Amino acid sequence: MDLVFSSFAPRTRAVIDVLVLPVILFWAVVFIYYGSLFAWESWQDSEISFSLVEATLWPVKAAIPVAGLVLFLQTMALWIRALHFAVTGREME
Repeated sequence: MDLVFSSFAPRTRAVIDVLVLPVILFWAVVFIYYGSLFAWESWQDSEISFSLVEATLWPVKAAIPVAGLVLFLQTMALWIRALHFAVTGREME
């Protein structure tokens, strides 16, 4: 896929990114929403692992919505850069 994508002009690649990156944003929001529910339920139930350590699980499960937030922010930055390049034809300063 990279061979095909890299053969396009830079502005065309930016337009494709503007159209495709919202799909990643959607999935990032899904991770944030359902991951938050998952972590919240684990925290409310004081869920622990079934091992000798009996570690608390909610901090590990809380990493899911945090990762979704980081993915969302990074994708938004890429989308804004691609949108700027698609409209103006030059990189952001």
